[in-house]
Amino acid sequence: MLRTRLRLGADGTITIRSSTNELGAGTSNAPTQAAAQRLGVPMDKIRFLQGDSDVAKTRIPGASATTTLASAIWNARDRLVRELLTLAEATGSPLTGRRPD
Repeated sequence: MLRTRLRLGADGTITIRSSTNELGAGTSNAPTQAAAQRLGVPMDKIRFLQGDSDVAKTRIPGASATTTLASAIWNARDRLVRELLTLAEATGSPLTGRRPD
C-alpha cells in the first residue's frame, strides 16, 4: 500500500514525505500539483521529500505507477483534516462541529 505523510507547518507550509524517488518525469511535480489542488494552497507552499524509507518499506516502481501518489496524498490530507478538527474541538474553536468534507 502506498503511503505518504503530510506535515502542516506553523507558517502554512505542507511537507509531503514519500518513499518514491525522482525518475526525471515529473515524479515530484505531479504530486505537488495534486496536493496544492486538494489542500487549497499554492504550490510554493508545498515541499515534497522523496526516498523516505520511514514512510513505507517499499518504493513505487517507475513510470505511471507514481501517479497513485495523488490518491495517497488525498488520503493523507483527509487524515490531516480530521486531526485538525479534533484539535479544534478540544480548544473550543469556531470550527467545532465542522465535518471534514
